[in-house]
Amino acid sequence: AARREHQVLTTTRGLEDVATGGGAAWFLERGRLTRIDERPGAVRAIRARGLLPIGASHELAVGDGLLWTVTSDGLQRRSLETGRVDRTAAVQTADAVAVAGGAVWVATSSDELYRLDPRTLRVTLRVSLV
Repeated sequence: AARREHQVLTTTRGLEDVATGGGAAWFLERGRLTRIDERPGAVRAIRARGLLPIGASHELAVGDGLLWTVTSDGLQRRSLETGRVDRTAAVQTADAVAVAGGAVWVATSSDELYRLDPRTLRVTLRVSLV
């Protein structure tokens, strides 16, 4: 029989967003990223200065072997192992991120949609939504 594990994660303000991939689930809480490994279920909190929940529901995404986060200043590309930022792209008023089709998509609260190359973080498309 499979053994079920149960762990308790203590939060101070509730979880803001979740993304899964690369063998882990990532949760965002004010100023902290938490990684929960699928096996063996290890929980690791990572201090994430400057990463404050901005009220959007898609502030985290996993894709192309990386963790992606947005802040009001832009896009952050992070290591899936450590959660550390390895590169950023300025996208003013960014509030949602998704990864699909070999691209990173960032929506803004100013009704714009950006497509970025995940390797270079260069903007390859910008669409103003009306």
